[in-house]
Amino acid sequence: MNRGLRDKWREWLLSLPSVGWLAAFFLAPSLVVLAIAFKPVNPYAGSGRLDARHASQPHQSDYPSIVWRTIWISVATTALCIFLATPTGYYMRAAGRITAACCFCSS
Repeated sequence: MNRGLRDKWREWLLSLPSVGWLAAFFLAPSLVVLAIAFKPVNPYAGSGRLDARHASQPHQSDYPSIVWRTIWISVATTALCIFLATPTGYYMRAAGRITAACCFCSS
């Protein structure tokens, strides 16, 4: 096996735990929420049968306000993460190899 192919395999193997973590704790719950979103609510028995009519009629309920609030919170969270991560990343890079190794980063 040549060096380039071996390095690619090493990268894939190092990425597998993070991909598994992402699938288990982000993708699976997102799919569950998406599935529940298309079920009509029955006040006596909880969720009913899967139905896409709820998604095709967003103007008849509180969907616009919920979507706007979701977008606003997403943008605010992204801006806060960038605001906090940029100086932290710069400090870790400027601090040197020993500090970066302590933070599980390589320089």
